[in-house]
Amino acid sequence: MARILKDAGKLPRISWDLGCILLKMPAISLLTGAIVICKTNIPQGLLDGDSYNHLWGATVNPYDLARAPGGSSGGEAASVAAQCSALGFGTDIGGSVRGPAAACGLYGYKCTERRLSTQGVSMQEGPGQEAILSMLGPIATSVEDCVLVMQTWLCDEMFSADPTFTAPLPWDDATFRSDRPLRVAVMERHAGLVSATSVRAVREAAAALQAGGAEIIKWDFGAKDQLFKDMVTCW
Repeated sequence: MARILKDAGKLPRISWDLGCILLKMPAISLLTGAIVICKTNIPQGLLDGDSYNHLWGATVNPYDLARAPGGSSGGEAASVAAQCSALGFGTDIGGSVRGPAAACGLYGYKCTERRLSTQGVSMQEGPGQEAILSMLGPIATSVEDCVLVMQTWLCDEMFSADPTFTAPLPWDDATFRSDRPLRVAVMERHAGLVSATSVRAVREAAAALQAGGAEIIKWDFGAKDQLFKDMVTCW
């Protein structure tokens, strides 16, 4: 399958620059099992909800050229939405797969940190960062394609290649297909400034999940306000 790859990978004979004019990443590992047809645009250093940098310029949304495709995996989402590839791969720490997928009418998935190996990928973390880690994730035109990616990735080859980072937990199809309803915690507000449109979006998402059979649990941040402020300050 021909695939595209976000400009944060490391492949031989390909220059990976993370959208930075003064940074060229050396290619040190080989991605197997895929035919990479191009690398896609990102914001500088992967640090924006857009996909613009001074090296390659701006990526636009294929459905409306006056709008952005989101970020930081915006080039990936725009390319899949424009049918340049059947499947794309991004990285996500705070919505960098999920946001662009939503902006381009696609499906994106971010799993729990350390669920997948990150060998051969330039991640956002600095030296010594052990919490709030980014994670690889698929961008596709269907939920089924995202599931197929996770079933393929969670294999013995990946677990044995990176045993100190990734726990050897294979795909659990029984749990995935279980009739047990999802349990989703919903937090409408936090200690920072929250816009009315953001609150409405969270409520609409919660209502849609509940209509689909999920159990919704409202999470009141309450006394955890200071914890949230400290977390944002440290980040």
